[in-house]
Amino acid sequence: MAATTVSGTAQQDEGPILRPKKPTAKPLAVATLLVMCDLGCNWKLDGKMRGTISAGDSVTATVSLGQHLVDAATQDELDEVQSDLEVKTVGQIIVRIKLQPLRESRLKAAKELEEKTREERPQAEKEQAARDDTARLTDLREHADERLKEGLALYDQKRYEEAGPLLGKACDGGEMTGCGLLGVLYSNGQGVSRDYARASALYMEACGGGDLSGCARLGGQYYSGQGMSQDYGQAQKLYQKACEGGNGAGCAGLGRRYDAGQGVDVDYRKARALYEKACDAGRVEGCAGLGRLYEIGYWVRKDYTHARALYERGCAAGSMPGCANLGGLYFSGHGVKRDTAQALALFQKACSGSASEGCGWLGFLYLTGQGVTQDIVQARRLLQDACDGGDMGGCFNLGSLYEDGNGVNRDYEQVRTPYQKACDGGNMAGCEGLGNLYEHGLGVEKDIVRARVLHRKACAGGADGACGPRRALK
Repeated sequence: MAATTVSGTAQQDEGPILRPKKPTAKPLAVATLLVMCDLGCNWKLDGKMRGTISAGDSVTATVSLGQHLVDAATQDELDEVQSDLEVKTVGQIIVRIKLQPLRESRLKAAKELEEKTREERPQAEKEQAARDDTARLTDLREHADERLKEGLALYDQKRYEEAGPLLGKACDGGEMTGCGLLGVLYSNGQGVSRDYARASALYMEACGGGDLSGCARLGGQYYSGQGMSQDYGQAQKLYQKACEGGNGAGCAGLGRRYDAGQGVDVDYRKARALYEKACDAGRVEGCAGLGRLYEIGYWVRKDYTHARALYERGCAAGSMPGCANLGGLYFSGHGVKRDTAQALALFQKACSGSASEGCGWLGFLYLTGQGVTQDIVQARRLLQDACDGGDMGGCFNLGSLYEDGNGVNRDYEQVRTPYQKACDGGNMAGCEGLGNLYEHGLGVEKDIVRARVLHRKACAGGADGACGPRRALK
């Protein structure tokens, strides 16, 4: 082993040696990047892979001040965007990665190149290409039914990655059911990256080709605002078209609109008839909706036992809203012995199955600490998911969380949006809460007239706290 020797001369100790003090390290200034992708993407920060972002979602990352490089590419790696950032101050910086325009531009250029190349081909090559195209389309049409059946079998087995290509070929061959189910895969992110815009396009193709389930699903997209602007009126038309054609899902969706007064006036008589039609057609979400009317006693005599039977029928057949509503009975003890543990299990099942009602109930339990350890962060996330998914009770509870400052900073600007959505969706407690904001000028400009209109609406809808001469002028 090699060693280095350092020689020196010993000296007499002449007292302590004074050494300079090390400077105190200053805390490193950092900022937070909020990175969003309009398409599903894999992203890097300063050349290091950081993970995947679903379409329309966002992630955060902490960075130091200075130059940084954000790189994002679609999951097929065909489109990539790089953003050079100069972070000068601390705080949050929003980075919007727009891959869709790049993809559209690439596809357009590829199509133009293909057309140009086709025009320049010798006549013989053009004729051969035409024959190949004809053969391909013929193959798609002739085997569309077979591929649809294979795709359906794989779909039922939850082998979504294998089902997707077969459903796509069935769709290209004219089987609109294949288009609709492929849309479901994109909407749920099953076997493919979640892409609401792609799902909506497939639902639109299916509906235009006569698949009424596609119309009902497209109505659901317009109702929730996933992949497009929320439009209750358009949702109403599509549900109506599907229902009149005998599609139970369309009848159930239409019943919910009349039940909640979304895009139409509340009409429980129509809601009941539509729910019954959907339930009789085997649509378990119709059974769940009908059970709710029996639970509350709207246009039918209140009957918890009948409501429970309908919820159980729906839940057993896979209706997650039915599971959520059944959990509500166990939580309240209506028609059954009160059982918070059973309610919790049903809410978890419903929420895991993408039922916004289940997430709303689960968020409420975490908010209040009933049956679970109180967790405000978890409650806020669940209530936000529920509200985004169309559960108006979730919207109201989310607004209440911010209004009460329960585990979060009280923020009246954050309160107004969920209260407004809850009120627009038929939740009268939301209308009352929104009226209170306008009455006192909390997070909004004070407006007594608007406050009274909202309180009058809430009072008429059963929110007793909004009633009285000072508010609803009843």
